Amino acid sequence: MNNIYKLFFLSILIGQYDYSLEDMNPTSASFGDIVGTSYFEGNITLHYFGHYTWGVCTARFEQLNDLYNALKSEGVQVELIGIGRDAHINSLSNWTNGNDASVCADEYPYQTWNDWGASQRDLFVIGFDGSLILHQNVTSGIPDDLEEILNTLALGQNQNIPGRFTLHQNYPNPFNPLTTIAYDLSQNTEMNITIYDLMGREVKTLLHREQTAGKRRIQWNATNNQNQPVSSGTYILLVKHGEVTESRKMILVK
Repeated sequence: MNNIYKLFFLSILIGQYDYSLEDMNPTSASFGDIVGTSYFEGNITLHYFGHYTWGVCTARFEQLNDLYNALKSEGVQVELIGIGRDAHINSLSNWTNGNDASVCADEYPYQTWNDWGASQRDLFVIGFDGSLILHQNVTSGIPDDLEEILNTLALGQNQNIPGRFTLHQNYPNPFNPLTTIAYDLSQNTEMNITIYDLMGREVKTLLHREQTAGKRRIQWNATNNQNQPVSSGTYILLVKHGEVTESRKMILVK
């Protein structure tokens, strides 16, 4: 079974993968944000696991970054995230120099690596709907048909672009301590998603960057900008897209 057929087969069988790690690449558009599959939801995402210190790991990441940039230049909505381990963080620059993809460091005991069942130089391709499309070790090289797979996914992605912007009510609501904020983007736009308390004080900036069109969602874990838990109560979700601002009330119950 070739990879083109595998992508449809696997997307039915496999559930959603996710994680929450800080993007540590200063040249990435999401630098400093807590990223993961849900952060980039609506895009095709490539998640690559390896060691910053090993030459073959760096070589494969650079190959993926070249493909990532080529696809982006063609308008394909794709994101690349490299996931190393914090034990080798002194060599992080091996992956960030000359690359503008997201780069993260999984902390010991390497929960993300364990959750995904990842080995050195494993590549996971996640579809725009959050399903696993491909899991392959790329020690000997990235798949010859990877670009074809991603372009095939992009065709399906473009057919799922919403006709207008919609901000859905967060769910669950009330919640404790995690809630999901879903919204639909009909076009590429600058997005700002911020949580405020009833006194109008900023509590948490969840997102501040340009996003491409598609069905999106992001989660809030009831912490502030210092990653400290907040008290129960009513909070205001403020979403600004372009020149338009919309809001929703969210209730945290502990």
